[in-house]
Amino acid sequence: MDKRYKSERVEIDKVNLQPKTISIMKKIKFIATIFFSFILSQSYAQDYVKVPDKPIGEPSLEKTITVLNFISIGVSQEIRLNSLESFHLSLSTGGTFNSTNSVTNPNTSTLNYALFLVPKADFRHYYNFSKRLLNNKNITQNSGNYLALRLSYELPVLTGGNPVYNRNLVSIGPVWGMQRSYKGGICLGLSVGPGVSFNDSRAFATVLSQFHLGIILGSQKN
Repeated sequence: MDKRYKSERVEIDKVNLQPKTISIMKKIKFIATIFFSFILSQSYAQDYVKVPDKPIGEPSLEKTITVLNFISIGVSQEIRLNSLESFHLSLSTGGTFNSTNSVTNPNTSTLNYALFLVPKADFRHYYNFSKRLLNNKNITQNSGNYLALRLSYELPVLTGGNPVYNRNLVSIGPVWGMQRSYKGGICLGLSVGPGVSFNDSRAFATVLSQFHLGIILGSQKN
């Protein structure tokens, strides 16, 4: 009797989840459309800036760039697909922890923790290289602004106690980003955009954001 009720309850939950997921996806689609429309209008305005008597070369991404990131410890590699588009792969680490007191013995606490890996993949389009060249700004090692479609997966690899964060989670959405390289191989990056996250039990709207500070291990121009 209990097993049948539990099975029926799971099926009901799955049915109830579908309209919520569809509603969230519609909201994400609307937000992404507005987001991309604004950014693209800005990118076209920058790409078609003309400065007379100031010739510039054809802007192009570097063939590959490998970066060691310090904030979320990990490594990333960007691979050129054509002069202004690239495929960016990264693997970083993260974690969360908290403590809870025992119900029966308030003086006793339990440490709850989770350590997880976060692989991410971006398809990037850089849009302001021409303007940066016209203004005598650096575009080496892919210093510029971009639009991207991001896919990430958060995988817990070590957990203890009863951590709040202990589930596999897939996230996807569009992001606007920028990255800059400096002397000594220092690399700085920032990205943000609307997205949706989901696992086998629920889906919800989220903000995709990332900040990284690292050092360039190697790059190849051609």
